[in-house]
Amino acid sequence: MQVGARIRGRQKLLAADDMPSGGIRMTYQWTVEIEGKERPACVAETMSIAYAKT
Repeated sequence: MQVGARIRGRQKLLAADDMPSGGIRMTYQWTVEIEGKERPACVAETMSIAYAKT
């Protein structure tokens, strides 16, 4: 990647699943693109768990 290149990041929610402990597990796909390049620079999946206070 060249210095000063324009990049774009996109996030897509793939799944939201209930957890036995009352939380929600979310799975995301992240895509990072470089302007003018045919293929993405990076495609990754991340997971997080959110809990609500009661």
